[in-house]
Formats: sequence, structure tokens, C-alpha cells
Amino acid sequence: MLPLTGHIEVFEALLQYGTKPGEALMCAIDKEDTAAVQTILKYSPQVDGSPSAAFPSEVTPIVLASHKNSLPLIKVLVDQGRFIPDPGVVLNKDDHAHQNLYRGLVSPYYILLTNDDPLSRAFELSSRLDDVGASKPEVEEVYAEMAEGTRSLGVDLLDQVWNRDEAAAILNGGDEHSPLIHGDDCQMELSKLDMAVDHEQKRFVAHQWSQRLVNECWYGAGKYFTPTTNIAEYLRGFVLMLLTPILALIYLLAPMSVPGRFVRTPAVRFAMYLASVITFIVMVFLRAEKIGYNGPEGGQLAPSGTVLEWLIFVWILGMLLEEGRLMVKNGPLASLTAMGIMTWVIIVIYLAAFFLRVASHVEHGGPKSLYRFYWATYDTTLIAEALTAVGGVLAILLLLPLLTYDRFLGPLALSMSHMVKDIVKFLIIFFIVSIAFSAGLNETYSFYSDVVDNICLTQLENATSPLTATDCDTSNAFGDFESSFEELFWSLFGLGSKDTLNLEVNPKAVSPGDPPLQEHTLTMYVGQALYGLYLVVAVVVLLNMLIAMMSNSYQHIADNETTEWRFEVTKLMLRYIRDDTTLPVPFNLIPNPKFIYNNVIKKCCLRQRYKREMDNKLQAQAENNRRYKEVLARLVRRYLLLHEREKGVEPIFADFTPHDPITMATTTYL
Repeated sequence: MLPLTGHIEVFEALLQYGTKPGEALMCAIDKEDTAAVQTILKYSPQVDGSPSAAFPSEVTPIVLASHKNSLPLIKVLVDQGRFIPDPGVVLNKDDHAHQNLYRGLVSPYYILLTNDDPLSRAFELSSRLDDVGASKPEVEEVYAEMAEGTRSLGVDLLDQVWNRDEAAAILNGGDEHSPLIHGDDCQMELSKLDMAVDHEQKRFVAHQWSQRLVNECWYGAGKYFTPTTNIAEYLRGFVLMLLTPILALIYLLAPMSVPGRFVRTPAVRFAMYLASVITFIVMVFLRAEKIGYNGPEGGQLAPSGTVLEWLIFVWILGMLLEEGRLMVKNGPLASLTAMGIMTWVIIVIYLAAFFLRVASHVEHGGPKSLYRFYWATYDTTLIAEALTAVGGVLAILLLLPLLTYDRFLGPLALSMSHMVKDIVKFLIIFFIVSIAFSAGLNETYSFYSDVVDNICLTQLENATSPLTATDCDTSNAFGDFESSFEELFWSLFGLGSKDTLNLEVNPKAVSPGDPPLQEHTLTMYVGQALYGLYLVVAVVVLLNMLIAMMSNSYQHIADNETTEWRFEVTKLMLRYIRDDTTLPVPFNLIPNPKFIYNNVIKKCCLRQRYKREMDNKLQAQAENNRRYKEVLARLVRRYLLLHEREKGVEPIFADFTPHDPITMATTTYL
């Protein structure tokens, strides 16, 4: 076959006389010869390229052009109606074939030319590639690389934004409020940014335009206050926290007034929420200190519960209402974040403790003058107290996720959350090692423990242990499996003892006329060797491995500190920007006039007005979507022009003007 470049006239003449192009199309695409491809398709528009040993069967012309990421070739083939099939529905293909198809799908030019919403397509495709890679560990790094490429496309498009209005149009695509109207101080919901958070687009979320719009909404579009220094920010937040009851009362009485609109500012709502959490933690701490306790002597609880206990119960009901509302609104999976799971665990623990207290009151008729040492081992009151203790620990730990908002403590809090995962992985390995050595040491020493116990039981008076390292008052630490495991666990912290490994006999334990006791040195040396080997494996190897894992997690956060911190803070801020609940716990238990008006009166008595508002929201959403597509088309055009100029190729879209959107294909595949 003749090389196509420089022989276009000859090749065109052959095609005119009916010559079959055979592998010429694939060869031309492989050499990125756009003129040859156009010539072949002009005379043989349906040709797909003959099967060849050079390319797998799934690598069609459009797939190969996407692998080359050649804009002219992809545009020629897409204009002819050629698209890459969905790998998820392609049957009879192996993993390598799916990789080839996905590698074509992630081509930036292919995404831009075949989707009317390439930004959303890039988000969804990156998450899909992550899922596919997680299900195929042997090629996970391949799919991770492709997923990172799609994430880069979103960032590159956002880099093409020129001003605030374009950023607002992109980040508010799908909103029910116009991004140019700040009616309630800032009604932008940043729907597209929320989508980026859901798809873990960290660099997109941490982009300067994303952060600018988030902060604008966070502070109410600068109407009430603006970002200041850290000290001023802390002081302002502290004042707002102290004013939480007054602010809540103002919103309950006049939600649509100017002060009521001020209360709806996300920064104010966050300060009120923080005040609620700190108040709850203070009550838990005071409850642990038995402040307000008025029960009888002997350690019993108060007959009807203390004031603090009832206040804690009210807080738990408010938390249950809030988390339940979020679960109904956002779905179970979306609401079960790290902080959401912890909150649900606290709710369940305290509710269980409350019902156990009620059951105890019904069972016993209230506390009696009976000291705790006479209570049943699993008395309902004891179980309730144990649950409350665990719930108190988790309640205080609620402050850790909230520290993410702080610029200095946030990265440390993020590092700690990543280290928890390392600790869980470490514990799995540690328990396997501990169980193995516990079984071995228990096998070695359990018989000797039984012998000592029998001798001490038969000699009721002046009983003497046959071993010098033990006596009749203390049992061997390795006498059973549970004791062996416990001994090995505490030995990690220097609280173990090797005396029980000693099998030296006690001559005083031999009665006159009895044969002398024999020392089993082999058994003792084996036990000491196992114990020493355990300490080497657990302390020297495993603990240092844990330290290395945690250091790696910390270094990962430190290397990407700005991106990781901005992403986590934005997740926290979007909850208050997008959420429509204003009052924190426990004020959310009080039905406010605005809630009754919007959800009862308007829907039942003012249906026409409610219908008009819904129509207005639909119109605003349609307008936002129109502006989103218009601005996105500009960004796509700028992206294409920029990258073609960098390659030294004459731009395909040379007639670009900044205010005219390009026409993109509306057919979306996958």
C-alpha cells in the first residue's frame, strides 16, 4: 500500500474507479492524516476499515481517532454520525476491549464534540471509571489514570471563565433561582458545584471561581458582612453563637423581616448550629459530673431524671428530626456522610439509653436504697449508663469534623480522619497476629495453670504453688485463651509481665516423702521464645508499620493541603447554602410561621399563588439551564482554540466570537 501522505491525488483516482480502501482508513487515522481520511470517507462513507492484526476488533475508526485525541479526525468522524458504543452494554468483549472503548470515551475532544453538557459528562464518566477500577483491582491504575484525565477536563473548562457572571452561570446550572438575583441575600444554590462535590471533583471544587462563588453565598453576597481576618472571624462567630436564642426568636416571630433574612445567611446559620452542638456537649459533660443529681444515696439515679437528662433528650429529638429530614430530602446514601453516621449513632445510643431508663423505672418502681454492688450484673440501669458513656464520647468528638472549617486545624482534622482508616486496617492484621500467639501460649501454659489451681484447691490451708513465679492468689496469665489475648494486648503498652512465663519449681511446695518436682525448661524456653517473637512482630514491625501508614496519610493531605481542605470546607458550606432549614436544634422542634405558611396554608388555601411560584421556579430553572449551555459553549470554543493553537494547528473554529455559542451535537451516549 502506498503511503497516503503526498499521494492523495493517486489514491483519489483509485477510489473513483471503485478501488476498495481496505485498511487505508485505519492507516490514515493512525498517521493522523486528515486529508486522506476525508478523501476515503468522501468515496466510501460507510467503510469501517478491514480487520487487521495491527488493531483489535473493537478499535473502530472513531475509537482510534479518540485514542489519538485528534480534534480534526474526531470532528470528521462525528459529523458522519460515528460514535463509540457504551462499554457497559457491549457483550462478548474482554476487559482489554472495554479499556480500549473507555480510553476512547475519555478523550477530551470526543467528550466536547459529542455531548451537549460535556462538564456533567466528564463528572459522571470519572465516577464511573473509579467504580470500574475498584471492581477490577488488576487494572485499577489504568482506570484511575483515565478518571483523572476526565477530572482535568472539568478544571480546564473552568479555567476558561473570564468573569463572575460566567462563573455563576456555570456553577448554578439547574438552580431554581436566577444567579443574578440575590433576593434572599444570595439564593444561588450552586447546583453544578454540588454535583462536582458528589463526584469527588476536588480540583474543580478547589478552583478559584468555585471558591469565590461559595464565599459570596456564605456571607450573603456581602450585604451584612464580608470575609475578614481570622481573629475578627472568630470574634464575630462567638458573638453570633451567644446570640443564638435571640436570633432564633427573631426568626420564629418575623422570618421575612430584615433581621430574619440576616438569620438565614449561611454563615449565621452555621454559627447557630455550632452553638447548638457546643451546648449539647456542655450538657453531656455536666451530666457526667452529676451536676443537678438529686437521687438517693448508693449511686442510684434520680427517680424522674435530672433536668440535664431531659434537656439532652430534647436535643436528641431535635437531632432525630433534623437528620430524618435530611435523609428524606437527600436520600439515605447522600445523608450518611462521616458526620451523619456519627450523629445517627449518637441518636440511637441516647434513645436506647432513655428507653432502658424507662424500662428500669417500670421494673423497679424507681431507685431504691440498694447499693450498686447488690445490683444484677446486667441491670437495665447499668446498660443505660454504659450506652450514655459511649454516646458522651461520640458527642464530644462531633467537634472534630467541625474543625475542618478552620484554616489551620482543618488539615489536621482531615489527616486524622484518614488515619482512622489506617488504624482499622492495622487492627485487622493485629488481631490475626494476636490470636495466633494467644493460641500458641495458651497451648503451652494452660495445663500448668490447671495443675496449680488443682493443688491450691486441694490444699485448703497453707496452700503453696509449685511454681516460684505464681501463687494461689493469682492465676497464670496464659491459663485460658481470653486471658492470653488480654495479656498480649496490654503488653503492647508495657503493661504485660513475663513472670508467668517462668516455670521454675518451688521446692517448698514438695511434701515430705513426695518425689521432687521437675523443671520443664523446654516448655519454658518455647513460651519465652513465642512471647519475645510476638513483641518483635507486634511492637517492632506492626506498630512501626502503623506509624508509616499514618505518616503516609498525613503526607498525602500535606502535599495536597489546599485542594483537600477547600474540598472538605466546600462540602460543609454547601449544606448551609443549599439547605432550607434555618433554626438549629432544639429550635427546629418549634413549628415556625414560615414553615406553616409555605407547607400548609399556601398548598391548601393559596393554591393559585403556590402554582405561580412553582411556575416561576421552573422558568428560572429553564433560564439558568439556557445560560449554562450558552456560557459552556463559549468555554468549549475557547478550550478548543487554545489547545489547537498550542499544537500549532490552524483552528477549526476560526470564526469564533466571544458572545456567540457554538453548535454542539445534542446526542448523548451513555
